[in-house]
Amino acid sequence: MLLGWKVDVRRSLLTVLALLAPAVAHATPFESLSHGAIADVSVGTTPVGDLLMGELGVQSLGVMTSQDGRFLHQWQGFLAVKGGELAAAHPYTPLLGGRAKALLESGYRFAAEQPWSPYAGVRLGGDVQVLLPFTVAPNQLNTVNNIDGVGDVNVSWLVRLAGGESYIAGDRALLLSGFVQGWARAAEANQPSAGFIDLGLAARYDVARSLALSMEALWGTTPGKTNAALALTDVTTHAQVEFDCRKVFANGMWLSGAVSYSTQADTLRYPSMTYNARTAPTIGLTVLYGFALGKQEWP
Repeated sequence: MLLGWKVDVRRSLLTVLALLAPAVAHATPFESLSHGAIADVSVGTTPVGDLLMGELGVQSLGVMTSQDGRFLHQWQGFLAVKGGELAAAHPYTPLLGGRAKALLESGYRFAAEQPWSPYAGVRLGGDVQVLLPFTVAPNQLNTVNNIDGVGDVNVSWLVRLAGGESYIAGDRALLLSGFVQGWARAAEANQPSAGFIDLGLAARYDVARSLALSMEALWGTTPGKTNAALALTDVTTHAQVEFDCRKVFANGMWLSGAVSYSTQADTLRYPSMTYNARTAPTIGLTVLYGFALGKQEWP
């Protein structure tokens, strides 16, 4: 009888420990960060010509949770000098300037005591790029071959609402989400400002202090712009797919590669006919090397 009592107590303790195990496993917050100096090279093709660009600057990016695992944050900050060649004229158009980018998404995990949890988050972002040719004044860019989207002053910003499922256990984190966002760009020398409503899917997988993989795909449209004099309505749509891979080494150094594809189309509607005009796609490949400023050793 005494032996049976001991067995029952042991089973009860094991049951309690099993119920407490998820909470204990997630008491330590998840964190995977990279920040320091960077150098990158980009090649690609755009509607205004092929390009070869390089950047030198600083970058901070990562993902982390709050102590209890309920809040999940991901961010990117980027500041660099940028320059290169754009095949917008014969033989090439040299460009020089800089770029600043900031992105922050914060979200809530509704069942943080479990590895899998529903997730909802908000993202804010902004991107400013100034790339100007050596021989043309900024207010004269509309007198030379079009370099919009690459050269000139490019300013864009976004607000995103995201929802989906998250998984955090040990040194692994996975975020799967769908989103709706407002994305806008300022006017440039040859194209007006535009605002898009986008729908998309995003996935992110992190191994703490080792690996980060991310993918994003979206499609969006502008409200119709009406020209009463021409009896014309113009609707612009765009689509984009991006994939990014980053490997972090034990000393804090990281190496990343990114591939992107995007396209834009305009639908022009007149009372008696409709025209569809699609621009050439933008395809880009970027390879980036980063190293931590100061000594950084992972435990």
